[in-house]
Amino acid sequence: MQTRGDDMHFKRNEPFRYEFGQPIPALFNIIRINNREVESSGGQAEIIEVSPEGLRIKSKLNIPDIKTNQIMLTISFELNNKIFKFDGYIVWKKELSQYTTYGLKLVVEDEKREEFIEELKIFTKQSRK
Repeated sequence: MQTRGDDMHFKRNEPFRYEFGQPIPALFNIIRINNREVESSGGQAEIIEVSPEGLRIKSKLNIPDIKTNQIMLTISFELNNKIFKFDGYIVWKKELSQYTTYGLKLVVEDEKREEFIEELKIFTKQSRK
């Protein structure tokens, strides 16, 4: 376990957030509205920030009715030449002039979460060079 230096904020039981200097491109689909499965067409997004529990993304697409419906997305993206695909619920949104930002609460198995955190550590070390 890392206990000093810049990696301290990656200690397993401590929450952390990582904001990408350059957002990461992603694709998403709506897969569930309330308890009903749906198949939406794909949408483009960019991942702005990540944490072990969620993502903050932005998209030109405005998903309506998030306050009255529970909307689940599948989002896929590449980090360090590895493809990650997570499901998550939209928990908030903020409409801006050019795009909309969303907060997603991920539904992820611990093993996948750990793999993602390890890849994020590698990514942050490489981006500091």
